[in-house]
Amino acid sequence: MPFELFSGNGSSSNTTLKWYYNSRFDYRILYPSSFNIIKEPENGDGCRFSKDDNTYLSVSGMYNSLDETLEDVYKRYKSKSPAYCRIKDNWFVVSDNTDDGYIFYQKTVLKDGIFMTAILHYPSSENDYYSTLIPKIFTDFPD
Repeated sequence: MPFELFSGNGSSSNTTLKWYYNSRFDYRILYPSSFNIIKEPENGDGCRFSKDDNTYLSVSGMYNSLDETLEDVYKRYKSKSPAYCRIKDNWFVVSDNTDDGYIFYQKTVLKDGIFMTAILHYPSSENDYYSTLIPKIFTDFPD
């Protein structure tokens, strides 16, 4: 289901988003159609979509074999003092700047004993553009 997105400054930017569905862990996520799909690993736990080496979206699922709580995992990320972090119900989000001029935005969901994680990594110089995509990509993940 494609979307037409508009940037916050009033000028339109048309970005088509496509669905990726993971049958192993039964989740889906939207990704920009301008990103290339990198082959799924043999274990089928996720996928990586890439615009270039430093601009990508990766998604994965894994069983909660250590029986951790969402709060346990969140505290590990929060202890690194990210620029933004939030936990709610069955998910948390963290976002921060990297030392080499990039931003990452991560959402992790714990559902039915499975951690599902999506990470968007992009240049900080393109923050205005990706900030308009983040709500579309992450709001319904893992759907």
